[in-house]
Amino acid sequence: PSSSLIILNNKRTRHVSGTGCWNTGIEHAYEMYGEECFIAICDDDDEWHENDVEAFLNAIKDATSPQAVQWIGPGLIRKVVKKDRPGEYKISRTKVPDTLPAANEFFVRNPGFQGSNLFVKCKALKLAGLFDEALHCGTDRDLFIGLCDIFHGNKNAYISTKQETV
Repeated sequence: PSSSLIILNNKRTRHVSGTGCWNTGIEHAYEMYGEECFIAICDDDDEWHENDVEAFLNAIKDATSPQAVQWIGPGLIRKVVKKDRPGEYKISRTKVPDTLPAANEFFVRNPGFQGSNLFVKCKALKLAGLFDEALHCGTDRDLFIGLCDIFHGNKNAYISTKQETV
């Protein structure tokens, strides 16, 4: 496929969260490229480092079982504006786990995942039920719980880039 831009109209839930748009895009990718294609999402308030997608692809290439990889996690760098000092930021780093977290870890705390560090195969997203469009928040965490349940016990399904790229 060429690298041309495709603009899709959201044919699903609107005005709740990004879930309708994301699911529209995931369904389109599934129809166009099949279940083995990877989906990457970057929220409007986040940005990827210039080597983000390259880091994902290198992690797959370097994996013990590249064909089995379904989900890849990069670390996050959070830049939060200091309220008392406009223009200054507090930087925090979040390392995602090197191995697949248990679903129940998301009930207590988020082990480092969000929509913008999502790089998952279409097939896995469909198995997890896509993003829940009825939820007003926590949709990415809900999806990650589903992915953890699906791949529990499969040590090759999840890998980490071991880099902070979001």
